[in-house]
This record gives sequence, structure tokens and C-alpha cells, in this order.
Amino acid sequence: MRLSASTGCSREQIEGYIASCLEQWEAAGFIRPPEPPELRAWTQSPAAPAFEANANATESFRLAGVRIFVSFPDETIAGAIRDVFGHLRAFDEAPADFTFMISRASGGYRLLGPNGADRLLPDPAAVIVWLKIELLESLLIQQPDSFAIHAAGLRSPAGVVLLTGSSGSGKSTLAAILNARGWPLVADDVVLIRNGCSAVSGLPLAYAAKPGSWPILQKFFPGMEELQVHLRPDGRTVKYIPPRAVVHPEKIPVTAIVFPRYEPSMSFEVRPFDRVEALVRLLEEARNARHHLSIEGFLTLSAMVGRSSVLELSYDNASEAANMLIDSPATLQLIESELTSGQD
Repeated sequence: MRLSASTGCSREQIEGYIASCLEQWEAAGFIRPPEPPELRAWTQSPAAPAFEANANATESFRLAGVRIFVSFPDETIAGAIRDVFGHLRAFDEAPADFTFMISRASGGYRLLGPNGADRLLPDPAAVIVWLKIELLESLLIQQPDSFAIHAAGLRSPAGVVLLTGSSGSGKSTLAAILNARGWPLVADDVVLIRNGCSAVSGLPLAYAAKPGSWPILQKFFPGMEELQVHLRPDGRTVKYIPPRAVVHPEKIPVTAIVFPRYEPSMSFEVRPFDRVEALVRLLEEARNARHHLSIEGFLTLSAMVGRSSVLELSYDNASEAANMLIDSPATLQLIESELTSGQD
């Protein structure tokens, strides 16, 4: 069975898991045939906003293979946008793939975007959050054969390493330290995967660092104390830390998927992580333009899990955890087999 070989799981595990998942997900409408071709022309939709002659300012950014224009009415909103996108500014004359317009509105701001996006938002922090959401939606609609997963991605000398986990797992802090130590950023929080492709891209935006991580991150990002504090709509306070280096890999495969787990007073440990459980966790937050994963996307993600080292990393010091990964980037795939042999 080809899928069994690609994932590294037993035939029985795969057959049982696939049969139950596909039956339930197809019945519930979570998986569908490939996206309809009419979505490919969405950027030409009359719903896409046009520039207004009286827009105060417009800046251009390039990421995930596209160029976006963002117009804004004042320096307050401009500063918030630069905090998140500033390191991705583009200065060439290429046309925009997506245009987002921000204007003042009663009690706050109005955000207009492609595909009919139109939102009234109370403050710059909310504008930033929804600009990121609408950008992701635009990318997924433009690329109907792609899907997104919730993970940070960095390029190590051995290939792309994905750090994935729920909020509070420490992945953003660990990713920021790895970036400061020399691993270019592929994605801070959202990784994009094309069906049938082993390589990934993503949104390499500034890290959203919560207060608990500020003391350790200040050691790696001098001047961080001067960064603007943002209160997000979810009530969390963050500072946006621009990455040191960004890369947009086109042919660099994922070689390791790491599930970090931060807990105070936890001893450092790295161990193999069950591939089926890893696939289940990644699927929980995988999405495409239709907000559910296609069968092709499922097979692509399964194959990626199967050919990568899949590890769980427990730690109470993000700097030490980063040291482990950096000191042995070329042996990430060997760690799993060595630990498995040691458990036999």
C-alpha cells in the first residue's frame, strides 16, 4: 500500500484510520473533490477594491510569492502595519496581486479587501489581526490546490523544520530564537502546502510575542523594549518582533516536524512522536479556501508526515531547546531512529 509506505505506519493502522476518517469526513462535508476552476479567476472579481485617488498613503509588501498593496489613512495604522509587515516591503514597480484599503470609519476603521471583504474594526490591533486573516483567505482562494496548517517554519541546513502546537506550547518563542540564531523564517504561524508537493511556503510575518516570552527574547533581539505593545481583540498583549532573515523556499522539502511542549520545571527531553497522532493534530487545523481539506490535501499531508522526522520536544528553557536543534540540524532524521532503537 503506497500510503502505508509513505507514512511509515503499519498497513493496519493506515487502513483503519483512512477508512473511518474518509467515511465520516465526507459525510460531514469536511472533504470535497478538487476546488472548482472558477475560483482561479477571483482576483478579477468586480468585488475587488479599486484604489481611491484620495488615499493618504500606500505601501507594498511581498510574501508567499505575491505582492500586496495596503493603503492607510494615518500614521497610527501605518505604524501597526509596519510592525507586522515592515520587513517584507517591496520597492519595485510590479503590479499588485491583492489590494487592501483601510479608511477611517465611525468609531474605528474600515478594511476593504479582495473577494468582497468589508469589515468595520475598532482599532489598529484589530485591523492587523483581520488583515492577516483576509490575506490568508486571499492566498487560499487564489491557490485552490493549496492548504494551510498552523505551524511555524524555519529553514535549517537539513531542510525545513516545522514547529507546531497549540497556543502556549512555546513554538513562537522557540521559532524566534532559532531565527535569531541563524535559521531563516519560512512562516511565523501559517505554513502553506501545495497538493502533491513536498516543499512549503508560508507567511513570514513578525512574531507575536506574549509578555511571558519578552525577557528571554530581549537577549536575542536588542531594542525589543522599544517595540509598540498591541492589545489584540482576543485580549492578549503582544509585541511584534521582525525576523532577522526570511526565505521563500520553492524546492526545499520538510525534513522534520517538531511538537514543542513548554512547561516550567520540565526536564529537557526529545523523543519520537507517533505519526498517526501527528497527522491527526495537523489535520485539526488544516484548511483550504473551502475551509475543509480535500482528499488530495489529506494524501499530501500524510506523505509529508511519513517522510519526515516527527519528534516531541519537552523543555523549560527555549534557549537550550534551540541549542539542541541548531547543534544537530543534519541529524534530526537520525534522532528518531536512535531513540527508537534505544527503547527496543
